[in-house]
Amino acid sequence: MEESPLASRVIIVLATLAATAARAQDFGADWRTYANARFGVSVDYPDVFSVRDPESANGDGQVFRTPDGETKLAVYGSYNVNQQSASELLQAYRTNGVNYTYSTAARDWFVLSGKKAGTIGYMRCNLGPADIVGCFDIEYPAQEAAKWAPVVERLSRSLRVSPVNQ
Repeated sequence: MEESPLASRVIIVLATLAATAARAQDFGADWRTYANARFGVSVDYPDVFSVRDPESANGDGQVFRTPDGETKLAVYGSYNVNQQSASELLQAYRTNGVNYTYSTAARDWFVLSGKKAGTIGYMRCNLGPADIVGCFDIEYPAQEAAKWAPVVERLSRSLRVSPVNQ
């Protein structure tokens, strides 16, 4: 019995969805926590980010990369020296050349997401104690959006800014 073209397409779509779901589960297997001592910013991240750049000289954060270098995760803190609201910070963190497709702010956090040169960038920042802002940025290939969506969701849920001894 010969398969119809429609049946073949359905099988391909189902196989693609299964592979995407399996990849998302792979990210759930081994997660680690990065904690920044200077600002008290922490986030859980999947071990697929196995390449670590040297920590910044001033101790404000860490950059992680996938082995292929296609995806980058930066986690960092800074001082909210002007005591801006989340909405004000959202506007201040916008970058020229990015086509923003999503932005929102609440009382103590904001999110910016957009596309630039074939990549998707997603930034979430939480306002913490002592006028500290804790953020993560993730950049990944636009064609891998479905694969990275569950990772971005978990990163967002895990971002914390805790008091640090100054």
